[in-house]
Amino acid sequence: MKKFVILIFSLFFVFAFAGCSGSETVLKSDEYNIYQNRKLIAEVTEQKGMYYFDTDVKSILSKYEGITFSTKRGISIGSSIEDVYRKYKGISCIIYGGRPQKIISYDDLLNNDNAPERYSINFGTKIINGKMYDLLTPDKDIAKDLGIDLMDWLKIRFHGSEDYIVETFEMQIRFENNKVRDITIIYM
Repeated sequence: MKKFVILIFSLFFVFAFAGCSGSETVLKSDEYNIYQNRKLIAEVTEQKGMYYFDTDVKSILSKYEGITFSTKRGISIGSSIEDVYRKYKGISCIIYGGRPQKIISYDDLLNNDNAPERYSINFGTKIINGKMYDLLTPDKDIAKDLGIDLMDWLKIRFHGSEDYIVETFEMQIRFENNKVRDITIIYM
């Protein structure tokens, strides 16, 4: 069941990322660390899992209670959509929001009085044996790049392998009324 959920989640990201800027720029792994005033305070690669922060610190970050966290680019709780757009412009992402949820663009948020009250911007990076891929990169292209069959790549992706080191980073920035409400960082 877990593998099925991961497969569905992965397929969602592959199709959904197509709705963003179309850029092939990928965030480096250090962009997924936790910062305070752009100073590194926690590396997510030290412990796989989910790091969630809002005005009340939760999860693994509880030892940092009272600290205002930020991304490497200085985005923190209360930052505006304009700040995020300016600092992450050109980085591949998916933006979704509204009821029912749908894929939206930066233009929908920046130039539209009818933007949804709540929405999320999601970034993701896969690192395979040291080479970076955007989560938009189709599995068939990764397999070809690695010089292996697509089915062999899918087995490695979902079951692991001693020959391939696969790391996945994701960051979700959630907004309410065009201000950052919380940020979640996942390292798998």
